[in-house]
Amino acid sequence: MSVEDLLNPEVGPAIVMCDEVAWEMFGLSMASYNAIAGLVLAAIWIMAARRPA
Repeated sequence: MSVEDLLNPEVGPAIVMCDEVAWEMFGLSMASYNAIAGLVLAAIWIMAARRPA
């Protein structure tokens, strides 16, 4: 890649839109899987915190 290519505004990274799902599996997006994992980990933490020492 030359300096001219780097300075050319037409040759740049693709713009990623925020309202488009970039990755999906079984109808759920990566954000959905992140929320599910967070809730599961929070539930595990609460159960561990309530357990007598």
